[in-house]
Amino acid sequence: MKHATDRKGQRMNFDPHQIAQELTASIRLSLPPIAICFTDKVPAGIRNWTGRVPAGCRFWQEAATEVFATSPSDHDLCAIGTFTHNLEITEAHDADRRDSLTACGASPDTFPRKSSGIHRSPS
Repeated sequence: MKHATDRKGQRMNFDPHQIAQELTASIRLSLPPIAICFTDKVPAGIRNWTGRVPAGCRFWQEAATEVFATSPSDHDLCAIGTFTHNLEITEAHDADRRDSLTACGASPDTFPRKSSGIHRSPS
């Protein structure tokens, strides 16, 4: 079991499995919740993702059943993922992002390259 502190600095138990069970039951989720974090170092015991995926959305599906870490290069093929993760964006990513947003019924002009309309990770 891991330990964290509350706002007052008091030690509290942190059991991610218990939190997932409580969330699943209290808001009647059909799938368990997942969690993500951005860190400079992969925690001990967490495996790195291997292989390629066409879009970062695939990681959300995989996270429902396993724990793993990704790196920026794992998101290279996803125009939306490179944008939201604040990774290097190429002209091809810009074009793919515009096409993806258009296909979803959103105006590409709604989310320009430097937009604050889509949440982006800090640089």
